[in-house]
Amino acid sequence: MERPRYKTFSGQKLSAELNIHDNLVTMDKIQAMVEEDGSLKGRVLIHLPPGKPAAVRASFEGENLPFEIFLTALGDERDLVTGQMAIRGKVQGDGRDERGIIPTLEGSIELSLKNGYVRQGRVLPKILKILNLPHILRGKVDFEKTGFPFETISSTWKIEEGKFSTKDYLLRSPIMNATAAGTYDFKRDDLDGVVAVSPFGAYSDLLKGIPLFGKIFSGDRPGIATAMFRLNGSLAKPQVVYLLLESLGNGLTGFAQFAFDILKNTVLMPLDVLNGSSKDPISSSQGSSPPQPSGSTPSPEGKPAATSE
Repeated sequence: MERPRYKTFSGQKLSAELNIHDNLVTMDKIQAMVEEDGSLKGRVLIHLPPGKPAAVRASFEGENLPFEIFLTALGDERDLVTGQMAIRGKVQGDGRDERGIIPTLEGSIELSLKNGYVRQGRVLPKILKILNLPHILRGKVDFEKTGFPFETISSTWKIEEGKFSTKDYLLRSPIMNATAAGTYDFKRDDLDGVVAVSPFGAYSDLLKGIPLFGKIFSGDRPGIATAMFRLNGSLAKPQVVYLLLESLGNGLTGFAQFAFDILKNTVLMPLDVLNGSSKDPISSSQGSSPPQPSGSTPSPEGKPAATSE
């Protein structure tokens, strides 16, 4: 097919090998050029057993795909994120669930974006508002006009029975780094996770003065200015809740530990390389905890201190 089109996506030179045999449809060596310089390739197998729901298995790989157009093609009108996307994965599912194939999905997906802006979203804009960044950086960064800039976003997603989980979400920005770990249960429309953010770059000293940033220590390494947020609720309108570091007094656990480990590696690994340190940032975090204010009684459950709609 010389000029294929799917919703907002346009491409060139779509080709594939089609084979049908014994209720099995195989589309092999799928490849196409997408938009200006993007590419997509993959393989799809569809099993059509008589009298039973169909089952699908697919592997795919894409490079230099415009993420904004990708979101629109998925029907996402709430988010506006630009950047070039790379994606690869293997998934399988079937038609046994009346809600469609997504609740039955199994597999994994690796996703990355580069050189883009978050102009609208469900989580990051709320975090920026809680930290009061649009006001603090007024005249320096125009979040309303251009959005929040990032250099890279990367994550690996594991899918089990329609439940998506990640332990390594990482956003690198000239303003701050953000990491996250959590799950999204499609069947229940339930998001549960933790985001950790730390100032970075030219505005680092200015942002470290924000009271919501506290220091979390990693063994004998310098403390890292960190703000942590709990995510929960529906994907369409998740709640973003600031977590007092004092409430994590018994040490980081669960999603908070995963999010901080990634953040710690992002911040400290370049320093370790420059200083010639051979210490493992991950292993040194075990048992670490934030400093306690005098007279405080920390909650082992990390209860939230403030909420944002």
